[in-house]
Amino acid sequence: MKRFPRFEWSMKSSGFTLALAILAMLSAVHAAETEAQSKPLLSKGGRIVIAGDSITEAMCYSRFIELYFAACLPELELCPMHVGRSGATLGAMQVWNPLIIVPAKPTLVTMCFGMNDGGYTQFNPLVAKGYSDGLKIAIGPLKDAGATVLVGSPGVVDSHYFKGLKGPHKAGEDAAIYNQTLAGLRDAARDTAAACRTPFADIHTPMLVAMENAKAALGKDYAICPDGIHPGPNGHLVMAYAFLKAMGLDGNIGAIVVDKDGKATASEGHRIISQVNGTMEMESRRYPFCFDFNDKSPSSVRSILPFVPFNQELNRFTLTVKNLKGERAKVSWGAASRTFSRKELEAGVNLADAFAGETPFQENFKNADAAVLAKETYETQIKTMLGETSKLLNSPSDKAKMETLSGILLEAVDRKNAEIRAILAPVKHSLAIALE
Repeated sequence: MKRFPRFEWSMKSSGFTLALAILAMLSAVHAAETEAQSKPLLSKGGRIVIAGDSITEAMCYSRFIELYFAACLPELELCPMHVGRSGATLGAMQVWNPLIIVPAKPTLVTMCFGMNDGGYTQFNPLVAKGYSDGLKIAIGPLKDAGATVLVGSPGVVDSHYFKGLKGPHKAGEDAAIYNQTLAGLRDAARDTAAACRTPFADIHTPMLVAMENAKAALGKDYAICPDGIHPGPNGHLVMAYAFLKAMGLDGNIGAIVVDKDGKATASEGHRIISQVNGTMEMESRRYPFCFDFNDKSPSSVRSILPFVPFNQELNRFTLTVKNLKGERAKVSWGAASRTFSRKELEAGVNLADAFAGETPFQENFKNADAAVLAKETYETQIKTMLGETSKLLNSPSDKAKMETLSGILLEAVDRKNAEIRAILAPVKHSLAIALE
């Protein structure tokens, strides 16, 4: 629920008028948020642009989002691209909107700025206002072009590794002070998104919670941002989680129901090819999101899973077993096996979580990851090329040539997206359930 400043007034007519004004403001904000949240953010064939600063240019959280689209939601055939630049603030959108983003004809644009906009100093209301004004300037042309804009807040700096605060402050307080600044910009982004009637993704809060809990469990030197500012793969997964949740995704990748007294059934995106005794042969078009096997290193995406509900809320590939005749059963999925109680199987086991790092989808997913990285590298080159070429424009005919060049490059991005979807072809896999 949105928090508003606390007001105090006496029981006079002026106070009553102020109370009515506040109620009107609350009603208007609620109406704006309801309108923004009611619009579906993803539609079949939709074009998505992921924009931001060097954290976006790192091609990590954007890669996770693209992989989720291609592997977990293949039926939507989405066409994403990413645009990021080291050191960028919101001012970069004034260049990118006419040059790259609007020509791409996006249906959805995600923005993640604020790390640099905060100035690496204590919170300043004037800086927050400038950030809010910059958001409005960036949002306007995109909405005019028919795109929905998903405003992302800035993330966090690492509580152990960040040492770059400017201005006077006590030693050791760099991260705490700047995270307060980033929280202030988060609030500014939230309020601006509501005012512009566009959706909002809180990146800051889940990153802060995940960082605090992970460091409490694994030690303060467990890095969310190894250099203090830029997240590692673990931090980028939290960012991807926050954006995907803000898109309204339900996280239901698949549901397999096995009745030991009858037949097995599978949800959309999966089919049962055969069922002999306790073994099923299946084919799945929808993939669960896959992780590496390492569950401790900060450089491992999987290491952050205990501290962010990614699998629980976005990556549910559920096996439910009814009428099991024993108290425990071994479930073998591909080459890996796990043992579960009857109670767990009756309630439903999330295979994507229980078999993290060992699913039958790993190889194709890894290949798709490499292809997405190559595509995003190409998109970075496009951004640089178009930026340098735009400086040479001198006439209307030059502008027309520029539009032609932009169109050719964007068509290449679409082809690369189709190639990634082809890598993620339906996978045949076996699932066996045996009493123990």
